[in-house]
Amino acid sequence: MRIPNLKNASWLWLSCLLLIWASCSKMDDIEKKFTKDGEMTYLSRADSLQAHGGNGRIAVSWILFSDPKITSYKVFWNDGRDSATGTVERGNGADTIRLMLNGMQEGTYYFEVYTFDALNHSSISSAVTGKVYGPKYAASLLPRTYKKLSRVGDALEIQWMDGGDQFAGGTLHYTDDAGKTTEVALPNRTDTTVLPAFPNGSSFTYSSAFLPEPGAIDTFYQQATVNVPVDTADWRKYVSIFGHLGSLLAEDPNGQIFWYGTDGHQGFQKTTPVLLDYPWYIFGLVLSYQNNLIGKETETGFLYRYEVDENGVLAPAHWRIGPAGWEAYDLLFTNDDYLYARKPDGSLWRYPLLPGGDMGSGTLVSGTFSQYDKMVVSGSFLFCRDASGNLWRIAVAADGSTAAPVLAAAHWDAYDIISVLDGDLLARDTEGTLWRIPVGTTGELGQPKAILIVYESI
Repeated sequence: MRIPNLKNASWLWLSCLLLIWASCSKMDDIEKKFTKDGEMTYLSRADSLQAHGGNGRIAVSWILFSDPKITSYKVFWNDGRDSATGTVERGNGADTIRLMLNGMQEGTYYFEVYTFDALNHSSISSAVTGKVYGPKYAASLLPRTYKKLSRVGDALEIQWMDGGDQFAGGTLHYTDDAGKTTEVALPNRTDTTVLPAFPNGSSFTYSSAFLPEPGAIDTFYQQATVNVPVDTADWRKYVSIFGHLGSLLAEDPNGQIFWYGTDGHQGFQKTTPVLLDYPWYIFGLVLSYQNNLIGKETETGFLYRYEVDENGVLAPAHWRIGPAGWEAYDLLFTNDDYLYARKPDGSLWRYPLLPGGDMGSGTLVSGTFSQYDKMVVSGSFLFCRDASGNLWRIAVAADGSTAAPVLAAAHWDAYDIISVLDGDLLARDTEGTLWRIPVGTTGELGQPKAILIVYESI
């Protein structure tokens, strides 16, 4: 028969008693913190504790449920080295306490909150971690970026990249064609923004707003300016430039004609110019008339008509038009209704261009025009440059009679090419810049604008 070891059993019982005693002592220590005059004093702790970061500051907030004993609070951070206190004015029911800590360094903080009664009894702590933002965070932000800019008629379309979770929207400003400053909202989930009447060669400025965290008390902003790029063609390499159905046609010294497509907004697309594949070198002069090109053959003086649409597509067929003998004229120019032809003696003839592409009989335009070295027609107005560089405007009536010349502009000897585009004047200066000069309803000239080559999309 095995006899129990009474000595070991005694030590086991003694260890259990000591453990129970120690636990009761620890509970007594905790209880003493909440005991007043032998009674337990329990204070409500800060409930639903939150910290919302901002720019160099942070808001710490919590809820106090119904406890009339609470009169103040204390918040600790930086391992208790820093603290803030405040009094509590209790209302009926739950109260929300909000403490704003200003002048905080950027970084992450651990906050402990205690509540107190009038006898300085404390609750147990509530804790929360919060973050303060500042220059480092701001420097990490980039304005929302775009992935594509596109021309859509007179408007600019912006396709945006995703702004990220912290992007909170923004605003965009630009000056439209009429000179009006326009503000456009940029909601945070907008993928595309359209800017109506956006000028060629202009820019827009936009700000991007960022919230570093949900419920952040401050918004950070980043601003950017985008210059919408344009380009210029080397217009100096062409011997003739003129408008055709809103686009530009330019002929080089080898008799090759290139088509520059319009962007629909007085600019021209940044694409490789389309070559109108034909031996245009056989013509000493090529003119535009509605959807046709008219070429004056150098060898014979005959006129031929070719259909070319607004996309620069050349029809294979061509036709001879009008009588022979066009070599007798030293200047030819057109609008949508007439072909004008000047003889060396200064007489000016006008031939109606018929809808079918043929030509009617010519009539004499009153006046003498030998003093002009360049002549074009816009609507019912002749624009004629004399040897002194003065540009004269002459109104032509339906019967071919003309009004007295009116000086339209001086110093037009600075231009070596003068032609017409959609009723406006085109003029290339000696440095190779191509200008578009608006013509008003009464023939007055507007402010010149350089012809720009616009990127269809970027």
